[in-house]
This record gives sequence, structure tokens and C-alpha cells, in this order.
Amino acid sequence: MPGLILWKNQHINRLKKDIDTMFDRVWGEYGLSPAHRIVRRMPSFELTDTGSTLLLIAMLPDADPDDLELSITGDLIILRGKIQKDIIKDSNNYYRTFDSFTRTIKIPSRIEVDQAEAVYENGILKVIMPRTPQEKTRIIKIKKIVR
Repeated sequence: MPGLILWKNQHINRLKKDIDTMFDRVWGEYGLSPAHRIVRRMPSFELTDTGSTLLLIAMLPDADPDDLELSITGDLIILRGKIQKDIIKDSNNYYRTFDSFTRTIKIPSRIEVDQAEAVYENGILKVIMPRTPQEKTRIIKIKKIVR
């Protein structure tokens, strides 16, 4: 089942990129400002199962790591953040955008929360989460009592 979830997320992310590309082309042909870029956008995420660990990659190109908060509770990862972006078109046109987001992601297996690590580099947040060892099944022999 986790493979299906990962495939679905990858497929949806690819579709979002294709739609963005289509809008960029349409706006560019008419010489209009790509207004859809100003609209609040959620960062894209990718969750990969490597066997012994789960790897979450979040694309946050304009984020400051000090403005990000990551928490793991049970089988949920919660990422909150603020993104500020300064846009300068020319000497007369300057504006700044502020976005905040909260994203909750359900993870497909239990992880060792104390051993999870997060690294932010070049606009990419990587969260490495080791899985908990699977619990062993123990068969208990039932004793028969004769009276």
C-alpha cells in the first residue's frame, strides 16, 4: 500500500508541474504577468521508503530554515513555515510576498522519533526517519489443565 501512496504523490506532483508550465506559456504568449505565481502555493513533498528509513524531501526554495518548524507525532509529520520573497521587476516595480503554510503528512510506518534528522540545504529540506524494528510475533503455547 505505501508504494501506491508514493506513486500517487509523484503523479500528482508531476501533474502540478505540467499545469504550471502550461500557465507560464499562456501568460507569456499574451505578455501578461503570471498572476498565478502570486497565489499561495504549497511546497511540494516527496516521501520515499528506502527499506530501513523513510526519506521526506520538501522543495522550499525561498524559505529560511529559522522560519520552519517540523514535528513528528505518532504517524504524522507536521511541517509549518513562513516564506518571504522579494520580487524586483525593475527600478520602479518592487514587491514582497509573505506566505505561511502548514502541511500534515501521514507516514506509512512507525519510526524512531528520537533518531530522526532534518537538514536544509539549497532550498531542499531532507528529513531522514529510521523505521522502528518490526515487532516479533511470539507464539504462546496454551497449557491444558486437567482436573
